Amino acid sequence: MSRRRVVVAALAPTTDDDPALQVSRTHLQRGDEVVHLGSGLDPDAVAGSVVAEDAVHVVLVGADPAALERTRTALAALDASDVTVDAG
Repeated sequence: MSRRRVVVAALAPTTDDDPALQVSRTHLQRGDEVVHLGSGLDPDAVAGSVVAEDAVHVVLVGADPAALERTRTALAALDASDVTVDAG
């Protein structure tokens, strides 16, 4: 059984205990392979990283619906519309 590659990122910068890190740990415990991007990225940067890492799923911690849609649009522009995008 192959592991699912998941990218975890937060679009807004954080100063407290990084919530994206907590989400990353949860996915690791589930058996996923995790690429943790951290915080403060824009949707285009996240989409580029998702494609570069050949991920199948991206979790955007603390993202609003508009940010999720911008990320989906950026992924589609990179011919990666099959990647699932969720808020974490």
